[in-house]
Amino acid sequence: MYSTCRKSKSIKKNNPGWIVTFADMMALLLTFFIMLLSFSTMDTQKYKAVVESMEEAFGPGVGVDMQGLVSKMEYMTGGKKEDYKKHPNEVKPESEEKLDKEIKQDNKNVNKVIGKAKSILKEELKQGEVQIELIGSNIVIRFPERIVFPSGSDELNDSFDSIINKLTKILSDVPGLVTISGHTDNLPIDTFRFRSNWELSASRAVSVLHAILNNSDLDSNLFTVQGHADTQPIKPNTSAANRAENRRVEITIQGVDNKL
Repeated sequence: MYSTCRKSKSIKKNNPGWIVTFADMMALLLTFFIMLLSFSTMDTQKYKAVVESMEEAFGPGVGVDMQGLVSKMEYMTGGKKEDYKKHPNEVKPESEEKLDKEIKQDNKNVNKVIGKAKSILKEELKQGEVQIELIGSNIVIRFPERIVFPSGSDELNDSFDSIINKLTKILSDVPGLVTISGHTDNLPIDTFRFRSNWELSASRAVSVLHAILNNSDLDSNLFTVQGHADTQPIKPNTSAANRAENRRVEITIQGVDNKL
């Protein structure tokens, strides 16, 4: 009995004195990280993007309920508990429903403007004198040079006057910004009036702007003009036909989905 007690006392004496402080510090660190996790928020949209990437990479047979995981993470980061219990694979958070409604409304606004533009420019579209294209949230109305200007000039064709009147009708209901841009091909120009394609493209954009403002009550502050010369071709400048397509004027209605 005496030897056992002596052995127990010797073990206690050999324990380092800092072990209690170290254990307290570990407990405090654990508590700290748990609090950080509880305060954190998760971007469910980014999480879904990661999940979709995993499904594409590994296929649907990986044995993981991806939608269930998404729903569970939404619940853990603020979703409704009862929704998760009732519909673990179908729950849709309020923020996502709001985003869906906004997207539908945006598409409705864009389609409204495009439909109006196509209706007003119906004859020109039929004859290939104009193109209407949706790029992101911007609507681009594109006219080839032959419809708008004589070659190497910034004076509008007389036949373009009727189109100007149609453009003012399209732009009258659009409260967003409108950019008018001129584009040329890569063949250089050096005349008394235009030292380069930069000056020609910019001057053409200004001519279209003045024609629109002179035939309407539109606010000039809504417009900007740009001259791009040959820096933004839509076709390689390798043939006469391609260069003719690159010589154009574009009217861009910006951010339709955010304006109407």
